[in-house]
Amino acid sequence: MKYDLSQHPFFSAWSDPVSNITSYILTERVAPVQENFYFTFQCFSEDGEVLWFQANNPPGGGRSLAVVGMNPEKPFIKHFSNSGSGQGALTPDGRGCYVCLGSEIWLWHLDEEPLVVCTLDPAWINRRAFSGLRGITLSADNRLLLVHGKIGIHWFVGVGDIATGQVTILKEFGTHHNHTQFHPTIPNLFLLAEDWWHDPVSGQHFRYDHRTWIMDVEQTLYQLVTPKLWAGHGCDPSHEWWSGDGWLCWNDYKKGCFEWHLEAQEIIYTWDGPKCHAHCSNDRQLWVADESPYKWKTKPCQILFYDRRNGRQYTIASGMPYPDIRRAYQVDTDPHPRFGPDDSCLSYTT
Repeated sequence: MKYDLSQHPFFSAWSDPVSNITSYILTERVAPVQENFYFTFQCFSEDGEVLWFQANNPPGGGRSLAVVGMNPEKPFIKHFSNSGSGQGALTPDGRGCYVCLGSEIWLWHLDEEPLVVCTLDPAWINRRAFSGLRGITLSADNRLLLVHGKIGIHWFVGVGDIATGQVTILKEFGTHHNHTQFHPTIPNLFLLAEDWWHDPVSGQHFRYDHRTWIMDVEQTLYQLVTPKLWAGHGCDPSHEWWSGDGWLCWNDYKKGCFEWHLEAQEIIYTWDGPKCHAHCSNDRQLWVADESPYKWKTKPCQILFYDRRNGRQYTIASGMPYPDIRRAYQVDTDPHPRFGPDDSCLSYTT
């Protein structure tokens, strides 16, 4: 952490009563509900100067972008109430955030007016039921923006070219594919997840068999990562992400966390025990997870921390109570912990 938050007027210290580990809660408010970005989205700028977060005004206000300055001597907090989206992909300098709005990709910036950077051709939509572009990440060469979404009864993945302003659809799928994420160092490589879905007419529930895939922009690679890990057959793979050094990591609801490298094609078991959302440091030596917001009605949710170097597990938050607002108004209060870009701090929703 670049700055001492105990001196920051917008943050208040809170120490867990069991572990005595201190977290700093953003108590300066621009909205009733303030959430961390989803764990696959970086919310800290690389230089540690700003933290982006989601502002929410339930029951009908929806999510929007907000940002807070981390320097205690120059504090500021800014709310982009017209952003129409609560999270996105940060620009390389961390002063801007790309977000999806319908068939467009916009850029919101700290010191400039928002602008449209990419647009999906209406001819491709062709009057079909369209959910809008979603889940945006920036390629390693800062040239492309990866998106996904649903149209009609299909799901799709595509890229927005910042230079041309065009969104190109790469592939449509007959099953639910989402959570697309560009590789941190290979510009054309990305991962995508297969997820459960409901038939829009019958309501029938379909569960995925295999969770995680990798693909490239040129579509010369489309590979299942975990062919032996059938969901519901002794394992429950979920919630995947790239580590900073380019390993693919994922969580298993029942077993814990795993890692896999494209070249070695070897699955390594890294942190045992049930987990929900997880994340790791750039070198995969430190891990964090929430356990579990999916069980929140029956037990308090925890934030757990694991140091792989000494095999020790720590508790950051030992028992967060069930939230008063829980998904009913499109609010996702899951903690979604993740590391900052230099691994010196964590962010999560409490």
